[in-house]
Amino acid sequence: MSGLEASLGVLGVGLAIPGLIDLCLKYGRVLIDKIELYRNADKTLNETQLRIDDHWIKIQTELQFVSSVSPRLSNDITEHFSRLLHQLLAKLEVAIRQLDSIYTKSNWRKKVKMAISGSDDIRKVIRELDEWQRCFSDYLLLLTLVGDPIIDTQLNKQNLNGSQSLERIQRIRNAINDPASRTLLLTVEDTPNYTQRSALVDSSPELRITPSFIIEYKSYSFQDELQVTGTELQAMHSDICNLAQVLSASDPMTMNILQCHGFSHDPAKQQFELFYNLPAGHSPPRTLRNLLLSPENKRGAFHPINHRFRLASQLARAVLYIHSAKLVHKNIRPETILISVPAGAGKEEQYPRAIGTPFLVGFSKVREIQAASQRVGDQDREKNLYRHPERQGLHPEQKYNILHDVYSLGVCLLEICLWQSFVLWDPSKTEYKINTSLCSIVQKDIPGTATGQQKLKSPKEIQGTFVKEAQRVIPRIMGEKFAKIVISCLTCLEGGLGSPEEFMDENGVISGVVYVDKVLQMLEEISI
Repeated sequence: MSGLEASLGVLGVGLAIPGLIDLCLKYGRVLIDKIELYRNADKTLNETQLRIDDHWIKIQTELQFVSSVSPRLSNDITEHFSRLLHQLLAKLEVAIRQLDSIYTKSNWRKKVKMAISGSDDIRKVIRELDEWQRCFSDYLLLLTLVGDPIIDTQLNKQNLNGSQSLERIQRIRNAINDPASRTLLLTVEDTPNYTQRSALVDSSPELRITPSFIIEYKSYSFQDELQVTGTELQAMHSDICNLAQVLSASDPMTMNILQCHGFSHDPAKQQFELFYNLPAGHSPPRTLRNLLLSPENKRGAFHPINHRFRLASQLARAVLYIHSAKLVHKNIRPETILISVPAGAGKEEQYPRAIGTPFLVGFSKVREIQAASQRVGDQDREKNLYRHPERQGLHPEQKYNILHDVYSLGVCLLEICLWQSFVLWDPSKTEYKINTSLCSIVQKDIPGTATGQQKLKSPKEIQGTFVKEAQRVIPRIMGEKFAKIVISCLTCLEGGLGSPEEFMDENGVISGVVYVDKVLQMLEEISI
């Protein structure tokens, strides 16, 4: 065992974030010094060193920032960064051992020149370090959602050294913290009138689109003659304001969540309205449901399979960001997933040859993790397909927790793999119906029911059918690893990736961040 391996084995495990970062910085310096030692052997190595130096300065800056704020991070975010740091330590060790294997005292210049000029191994290590930095930089955006002022203090104190991720976090947090920069509560003059709003095809009925915004309605009168009190309305107004503030911190192209422009209140219609900016430089979005139902699918999928893997990772990352903000979504399904492509994209970048970039919306039912769940449901069959058995019906058995979002994600991932819709549009009845040819989730020949009327199997039977379908179909389409991911999500409350107790934070609240982080880790390990 090498000295570095011993260090990793003894020190790396169990270290707090600052200790792990100190190790990363130490071994990063060793790597840079070794490349400096060999740099005169060949000009290719000089170019390689320049790339390493540039990336290492940014990595070092971002690591030092995380170290400075780590004492104030929650346990689930700390665990997430700890996993990424252990990955970096392992990659640095591989890189250093690779360079050590090249060096010998006799005729080492010739060996270095030959090795560097044609070494796929070293180039692979450099690519992996690049990929690690991109991944780490993306996850740094979790810190935009951390309320502790130490984040802002350290951002303003530290030299950011060209780190685009830290600069982006600083811009977003400055906008949030400066009340004068913009007001989230919009006036009537700030919002488009109702004649300018149109429905999105195959979307949630709460969604509308204008040339500039996606608009989402959150009503507060659902039942006949049910009126909210002034106190309840005030609390709802506060919740909407907090949600708008969290979503205003979104970086759409990294988080896959549209940035909230603001919200308004329409007392006459008894609803709040959330306004999301359409992604800059992108065409008007379609829903994932609309893509799955597209007539262009009749001859099969035309997009590369890696587009589905990317879509799965992007959706999981969006859920991770929502959970890291201590929110549960409660409405993850293809109708609340928007897909957009760059404006002016050629045919090869448009559907069906490409899928595009997803954005998670549908926050009309969102609430804080620790807020009380009302356990109010509905009998909507199409929505129940994406709900865990505990959360179906008018009076769900259990209050909504964060793992119910993970189950919904699992159903969506199964549908993405099949690239067929679980529901179909029935023009004769102007309503959606279950796609009986895809999964056997509808009861047959029920006495006393009208001909052609669909009745779903029991919630537990539907969950079992989804799991069996994932076991049967996914391995031959997207591989065994992806099948394991989907099954883990579908059985998350039954111990799919471990007992739910393993994912509880210090307050006894289930942490979706840790669970989704494991899902993302498994997705990252899949290579096409």
